[in-house]
Amino acid sequence: MPSHVKPNNAKRILCVGMAVRDLVFGVRDLPMRGGKAHADHFDEIAGGNALNAAIGITRLGGEARFSGPMGDAAEKQCEFIFDQLEAEGIDYSGVVRMPGLVTPISNILIDPSGERTIVTFRHPDLWKVKLPDADQLLAGCAAVLVENRCASFVTELCSEARCRGIAVIVDADQVMSSREGLLTASSHIVFSAETLFATAGTQDAAQALRRIAALTPSFVAVTLGAHGMTWLDGAGRRCTPWTRSAPATSSTAALRWRLPKGPASKTRCGLRLLPPR
Repeated sequence: MPSHVKPNNAKRILCVGMAVRDLVFGVRDLPMRGGKAHADHFDEIAGGNALNAAIGITRLGGEARFSGPMGDAAEKQCEFIFDQLEAEGIDYSGVVRMPGLVTPISNILIDPSGERTIVTFRHPDLWKVKLPDADQLLAGCAAVLVENRCASFVTELCSEARCRGIAVIVDADQVMSSREGLLTASSHIVFSAETLFATAGTQDAAQALRRIAALTPSFVAVTLGAHGMTWLDGAGRRCTPWTRSAPATSSTAALRWRLPKGPASKTRCGLRLLPPR
C-alpha cells in the first residue's frame, strides 16, 4: 500500500459490494437496433457503488477497506482495478477471487445530454461468495457501507457489525422486500428515489419514507437528484437540508455534497451520522 497522509482522527470504513469494470463510451447518437455508432470518447474506470464510495472516502481524508467478489485470480483484465485501489490507498485485502468467473463488466453509453445507457454482466455465481472472517473485515472499522443488491452475502456481516456497535449504512438502489434482513441489520438506509418509490408503493417521498420507517429501526433517507437528500425528523416531518454543490457527471464518485451553514460542523471524512430512530 502506498503511504497517504491521513488526519489523526481518520475513520476506517468498510465498503462491501461488487467491483465493476466500466467501459465508458461518449456517443453523439445511440445506435438503432442492429446499427453501429461512432464513439467520440472512451474510458475504462473502476466502478461499482461500494468501490466508488471507498474512493470518495479516501479522497475526503478517511480510511477505507474494500471487500467483495471479483473474477478468477488468473483474470488479467481487472488488474487496473487493483492498480487504482492501490493508488487511492484503499485496503483491498478483503477481495475474494472467484475461480472460473469474470469480474462484472458494464458497457456504458453516454449521450451529449449526459444520459446513460448501461448494459452490465454479472455472473450469477458471484453472489455465492463467502466473505472473509468478520473479525478480519471489521477490525478497526467505525462503519460499514454495503449495497443492498448484495444482501445475499452481506446481511450476516451487517448483523455482526451491529452487534458490535458499528454503524451499518445501506446503499439501497434495488427494491427491498418488507421482510428484507438488511432492514433490521442496518443503522442507516439511503434509497435512490426510484427504489424508494417502488419499495414503498407511492411516489410521495414523505409518505414513502414513513412506510419504510415503520419497517425498520434504521435512519431512512432518500436522494432526490438536484433537490438533495430528504429524511424525516423525530416528529415525522420531511427535512431536506442537503444540496448538490456540483453538476452531475457520468461518475457517481464525482458527485460532491455540502451541508448548508448551520450548527453541524464540517468533518474530513463525513462520519457525522444522524442517529437511528
